[in-house]
Amino acid sequence: MKALSWAAKVLSVIATVGTVVLMFFGIAEVTSSAGEFSLSAIQMSLGSTVKDVNFNMSSKYLFASICAIIAAICSVFSVKKKSFSIANLVFSAVSMIMFIIFAVQTPASNVDYRPLTATVEYNSMFWVLFGVVIGAVVLTVASIFLADKVEVMESNGTKKTLLKRFIAWIKEYKSEIKKISWPAFKTVVRNSVLVLLCCLLVGIIIWAVDFGLSNLLQLIFHTK
Repeated sequence: MKALSWAAKVLSVIATVGTVVLMFFGIAEVTSSAGEFSLSAIQMSLGSTVKDVNFNMSSKYLFASICAIIAAICSVFSVKKKSFSIANLVFSAVSMIMFIIFAVQTPASNVDYRPLTATVEYNSMFWVLFGVVIGAVVLTVASIFLADKVEVMESNGTKKTLLKRFIAWIKEYKSEIKKISWPAFKTVVRNSVLVLLCCLLVGIIIWAVDFGLSNLLQLIFHTK
């Protein structure tokens, strides 16, 4: 089980780092009057000049790329520290959601080619990158659960699994919610009116002080 956990961690690192590497390959084919161009995710993120044609920066790809890069960094450190695995999962998941959006939407809506009249299509490399992003998330989840399983086994039953701890937290949360004493409708209305009146009173006081001081200053400087 421990060897399997380490294998899942290593595969997670490879997949997450591979996501960033694949972002340097051309994933979008642009056909325009200026010619045909192949753009990578990094080029679309930061903007690029191809054959004297300036492609503007795409904020969507920039956000996805930043998340993927942070996930890759966290995945490397996650081999030693478990807390980085959670960070890796979060940023990988955000990057995956962005690529799902890219895949569902029209490709041209995610490529900032405003200097040109062009058509944009994703090539096969995009779908490879798309699959690797999803694979990175799946492997990260697997590595987290396997590492947790190993810790539980090594604790000789003194520690619960991540899933059981989460279920226990949900049950505790539900029990605490039931203890809440909700006020009656009349009480809510009365308290709300009191808060609004207090806000109004404080506003009037501030206005009066401001009005008085401003007139006093005008009187002093006018007298001088």
